[in-house]
Amino acid sequence: MLGLDDVDLDAYDFLDLGAGTGGSVELCTRLFGGRGLGIDNAPKKVRAAHDAGADVVLGDITALPRRPLVRYVSMCDFLEHLPTYDLAREMLSVAASVATDFLYIRHPSFEDEAYLRALGLKQYWQDWTGHPSHLLLSDLTEMLSEVGASRLQIEYVKPVWHSSDATILPLDAPPDQSGYDPEAHGAKPLVAFTKPVHRAIYLIAHIDGASAPAPSTTPRPRPGAGRLRHGLGQVLPRPRRHP
Repeated sequence: MLGLDDVDLDAYDFLDLGAGTGGSVELCTRLFGGRGLGIDNAPKKVRAAHDAGADVVLGDITALPRRPLVRYVSMCDFLEHLPTYDLAREMLSVAASVATDFLYIRHPSFEDEAYLRALGLKQYWQDWTGHPSHLLLSDLTEMLSEVGASRLQIEYVKPVWHSSDATILPLDAPPDQSGYDPEAHGAKPLVAFTKPVHRAIYLIAHIDGASAPAPSTTPRPRPGAGRLRHGLGQVLPRPRRHP
């Protein structure tokens, strides 16, 4: 099984942190182009990636040399799995030190936990045991500014306006669940939300001093996704009224 010491990092255009079985490497190649190398610390996942022909190596991300190596670094559904906020900050620091242009982050939304809890509801991923770090957008923005990536493009993804959506569970449903199943989870309050409850947040964080990616490399919002919002060192508010 290949490790970080077995590859020439300068031969790659981007690094994908927490790559798992390699699907996110393929995703980022489609979105932004270039040759990508995935890094993961789970041998079973790395072995599965190799078996599938994905370019993923076993390694400790914090061991990467702190110098410009690649055009961008991606982190797709990765930061929430880290055990502490401090480790998340360190990962962002590593990413910003090796990328010359930008960071790309996909992160499940934890923005509305308190709002949903007051309604007796939750999003199914909010109490996964594998999600110890419930980073908010404000946390990410602060951390990214600290590591020198303060100019952000933010996309709020898949707005939900009613609790009947399958991503919404009753608050007393057990942890580590997926989509709503009335037989497994019981009845839930059926309410219209007064604001959109999003499934995820996507960010492009430009390294300070770097030029923005060419327009053709910017991912297009999918139908049903929140609008792509551009901020210069600030988080723009989400839409609050029903469209």
